[in-house]
Amino acid sequence: MNRRLLPVAAVVAVIALISVIAVSCGKGKQPAGSDAVSSAVTVIDKGFSKFIAAYTTGVVPASGTLQVVFTPEFAATADRSRTQGLFSFSPAIKGTAEWADDVTLVFMPSKPLVSGTSFQGTLDLSKLGQVEEQFRFFPLLFRTVEKNFTVSVNPVTVDPPEGNTYTLTGTVVTSDHIDKAEVEKYLTASVGRRDEKISWDHDNKNIHTFSIEKIRRAKEESELTVAWNGTAYGIKAKGEHIVAIPAEGVFTVTDIKINTGDSKSMEIFFSDLLDAESELDGLITLNPAHPVSVSADGNRLLVIPGDNIVGAVEVTVDGSLRNSRAQRLGESITRSINFTPLEPGIQSVGRGVIMPSSGNLIFPFLAANLSAVDLTIIKVFENNLPYFLQQNSMGDAYDYESNIRQFGRPVYRGRIDLTGSAGFDPNKYNLFTIDLANYIEPEQGILYRIELGMRPSYSLYPCAVERKPSKYEEMLELVDLDRRWEGSDDY
Repeated sequence: MNRRLLPVAAVVAVIALISVIAVSCGKGKQPAGSDAVSSAVTVIDKGFSKFIAAYTTGVVPASGTLQVVFTPEFAATADRSRTQGLFSFSPAIKGTAEWADDVTLVFMPSKPLVSGTSFQGTLDLSKLGQVEEQFRFFPLLFRTVEKNFTVSVNPVTVDPPEGNTYTLTGTVVTSDHIDKAEVEKYLTASVGRRDEKISWDHDNKNIHTFSIEKIRRAKEESELTVAWNGTAYGIKAKGEHIVAIPAEGVFTVTDIKINTGDSKSMEIFFSDLLDAESELDGLITLNPAHPVSVSADGNRLLVIPGDNIVGAVEVTVDGSLRNSRAQRLGESITRSINFTPLEPGIQSVGRGVIMPSSGNLIFPFLAANLSAVDLTIIKVFENNLPYFLQQNSMGDAYDYESNIRQFGRPVYRGRIDLTGSAGFDPNKYNLFTIDLANYIEPEQGILYRIELGMRPSYSLYPCAVERKPSKYEEMLELVDLDRRWEGSDDY
């Protein structure tokens, strides 16, 4: 379960700055745009730290529970027999409370909470033990994950051995744990007026794989429509994907999938199983010309260029290519494709991000065509904070750059690898999260500035020049960064 237990402390604000360097081929080191995000939060009185050590707040799963961890001193004198009427919420939440251990009180909602909803609540500490009047009601503030989903559909595959039917597979990824029965209602599949059966394979989290099997080929070409609609469940996601189903006996190209990056390749899908024993050399040509290696698997040809390709090319499949029934393609088929990948980049996720002091500080961001990012966490000291805020605007990142080193110092610098994340597709912007609590110990009354950066060696963008990281250069760069913080303006 993804929940955040926060130490009771003064508010800790996190200012996010996306600090990037252009890493595309032929471009020098140029500063890119930056973005700072901030908003107001509820301030928790430090006096509560005598009674409460941690609590659930922030964004929580709709099916989650709420936990309050008491200090050992208060827990030792707490009345454990009273578990009813301790919590109150707006909007109202029905549920029960029980002690999970000697210091932890857990509130369990009787049913999943409404997604994408903010809740305010209180815990009546006076029903558990003796507290001062100003500390009687401990405030609770949290929000459930916004319910949403995305759909991806793969090219159709031909069913062996006869090759008269197709199978289509795809994936539904949900933003939160959603009941599998509900997920299955998001999707429909049909060929004309005939509904197709969808089979599902649900994991224990938020990935749901579907397949449509035994899709029949008719005497005429038809269309398989995969449609999704979440409006009946409070989700705005809606769309469809149409797949052409060739007529019986028609041998043709059905789809081409491009894989960009340093290891470029293309997958060409056909309406029939291919003759895996036939000679494939020379059957796939590119214009402009590039050497290629070709292999067959089912109804797919995997084409791997022998050198670097940048930009648009024309791919031609020779008409002599044969299917498993020895039928030739007939006329050659030419398609235009584009190997230009998305340029590397980092983007912030939304605006209005201030996070309280936490043992689980989740910082989200988007990145494309990067294997890693550089993370820098800058600490603005508590005694400097009033002066810092007098000279800097919380809403403008550019104000920080010139004088933040008068008020703070970096407390962490390091590399965060990105390529191991589930569903990673380098040629689009992927959502990543960093748990800042893994790198710093949040302190009360402290403002932290978060910087994300990239360097040429992190780029997955294909380049003619090699971009091996130099340990010596990285060490020199760190020395230069230290000089920026410790040096004199006059010097």
